[in-house]
Amino acid sequence: MCIIILNPANAPAISRETFNTCQERNPDGTGILYIRKNRLVIDRTLDDHDRIFRLYKKIKKSNPDSPIVLHFRIATHGGINLQNCHPFRVNRNLAFAHNGIIPITPLVGKSDTVTYNETVLKLKNPKFYLNRQDQSDVARDIGNGSKIVFLDSDGKSVIINEQAGQWHNGNWFSNGSYKSGHSRTTGKKLNKIPPYDYSFIWNGHKSYDRGCMNCTAPLETYRERRLDYCEPCARIYGLLPEIN
Repeated sequence: MCIIILNPANAPAISRETFNTCQERNPDGTGILYIRKNRLVIDRTLDDHDRIFRLYKKIKKSNPDSPIVLHFRIATHGGINLQNCHPFRVNRNLAFAHNGIIPITPLVGKSDTVTYNETVLKLKNPKFYLNRQDQSDVARDIGNGSKIVFLDSDGKSVIINEQAGQWHNGNWFSNGSYKSGHSRTTGKKLNKIPPYDYSFIWNGHKSYDRGCMNCTAPLETYRERRLDYCEPCARIYGLLPEIN
């Protein structure tokens, strides 16, 4: 499923608990995007998540005027490696993070997000993300269940499909998997997700027009079983039976 956090300049800091919850539920890479001396900086890791959190806290303290984008990945297309770990640079002055599945045929070894960046976004006008028509085009390309956060070197952020996420305490979250405790929709106690192979989710089953009760992503069927949650969220909430 992945999750993006947009932490605007001067907004409250993300707590260690929230950071850990996002990372544990999205274990396939952690990345951060921020501005230093009018330049975009990206740092990513597959395993040293504590380092990213320390860096995040350092930026909040030393550079409070910089918006910060955090991304926590669950792999659905492409390998679990730094090449496919968000955020990604579109050009020198623009970068982004994505949450969801883009309906595009991935390039060999690359995720759907990397493929979309290399074959679509990098070919656009450098200021496309500020144009409403281009924003609409990107929203159409990625689908209702996907979200993108763009950040430029001037500190301007643009959220595609903002309404599909949620604002909380001055920060924007692309879905509800940052929450600890209980599900906002069922009241069931949340479980931590162990790392496992999600590739089966996207093979051999069909989408249908209902949204996940937690993150609004399009729902999927697996062996003709339908859920009120997408399968990653169902696993978060402990609602998905073991599949034999």
